[in-house]
Amino acid sequence: MTARRRTLVILAAALGTILAAEGMARLADPWLPEGCAPQSATGYGLAPNARYTTTGENGPVAVKIDSRGLRGPEITLPKPDDAFRILAIGDEALLAGDTPLADTFGQLLAGGLTEDVKPARVELAVAAAPGWGPRHYAAYLAGPARELAPDFLMIVLATGTDLEPPSDPGRVGVGPRRGFDAALARVSALWRRVVPPPALPEGGLDDAWLRSGVAAPLTEAEPWLARLDEFCRAARLPWLLVVLPAPVQLDASLLAERRRDAGLPSDVAADAVNHRLSDFCRERRLACADLYSDLAADADRFPLYRKGGWTLAPAGHQAAANALIGYFRRFRILEQALVFRTEQGETR
Repeated sequence: MTARRRTLVILAAALGTILAAEGMARLADPWLPEGCAPQSATGYGLAPNARYTTTGENGPVAVKIDSRGLRGPEITLPKPDDAFRILAIGDEALLAGDTPLADTFGQLLAGGLTEDVKPARVELAVAAAPGWGPRHYAAYLAGPARELAPDFLMIVLATGTDLEPPSDPGRVGVGPRRGFDAALARVSALWRRVVPPPALPEGGLDDAWLRSGVAAPLTEAEPWLARLDEFCRAARLPWLLVVLPAPVQLDASLLAERRRDAGLPSDVAADAVNHRLSDFCRERRLACADLYSDLAADADRFPLYRKGGWTLAPAGHQAAANALIGYFRRFRILEQALVFRTEQGETR
């Protein structure tokens, strides 16, 4: 065998190995976060009845998922008459898989608000998964959310969340034929089969309910929030955007390091670009609970985020819950949403 032929044989063998590996990778299931499984509505999400263990601040945390792929107590259908159901949609910041369920800010929020509505109770349904984004939220609203019959919707975002549809159609999640606009169109079409199309009363709910604080730097969210607001008004579903600050906003040294790495001045204030979305929310009369100022006030007293991580520490969950309970009470959100549900005759 000549040297040239040996070289060609080696190259052919190497190419064949690469092609075989590529074929196996394409045939194999895509990598999914722990506890997740493929789902027709959202591409992937928490696997129904999944059980897994994570590492928490104070040791192992047992995570249990209910039969509908939600973290929390089993959601009953039809909805009990004494339940006011809040549907919260988000990513790992909301899921909080490294925190015992009872200590997550969502459950603390539901418990605190229940004190305000007894003998009724506030029930929180958490639909979240690591890596979820707006296309997943829209797809979830279009499908699984309808049977839950929520009375209130919370979209929970952490500062820095990617609010634009991914440019890579091969990315795990909602595929290219289920682009964001298409998913949102399905949301409106499906919900309107259940709920008549008239929008909320002129101006929405009370002005105080729709008042916005200083919002987070999520300027790319503007088109998405506007379309989501249009959908919620058409579906007569009161909603609230909850913005959690990223740890870099509360850690001056980490913020300076990140800015140096990005070639930006290290002395730029963490909330220097917050005002654009705040103005946008006020102009559109969107309800936005930005927890930056509330959590920043506590950041010097105790760690709000897990060391070296992007998830809330136990103290952070409690601080976020306290801030949200205060926001709900200050603007009478729950009171007005309960009145709104009664006026609508609970047609959802």
